[in-house]
Amino acid sequence: MAATSPVNANYWKNKNLDEENERITEEIAGIKLTLKTIDEDIDREKSIVIDANSNEKRLKEEKKELIEIDSKYYETEKKSNDKKTDVVSKKATENKDT
Repeated sequence: MAATSPVNANYWKNKNLDEENERITEEIAGIKLTLKTIDEDIDREKSIVIDANSNEKRLKEEKKELIEIDSKYYETEKKSNDKKTDVVSKKATENKDT
């Protein structure tokens, strides 16, 4: 029966440690890459939120402007209809008189 020499045993221990060290180093690199991706995703999401808030503010301002324009249009249309009604009434009265 052949006995394992202490030099041979140390070789295998060192080889296993080297392999484990390499595996852990690769795993750490993968985790760092994942963390970088997460940070980039967070930055992108923050940018999206900022854009959305800006768009919401712009849309509220546009809505306010449109409401003002609609109100002015309604008033103008009402005045126009009132004038039209007055003119038609006046014409009707003039036609009756003649």
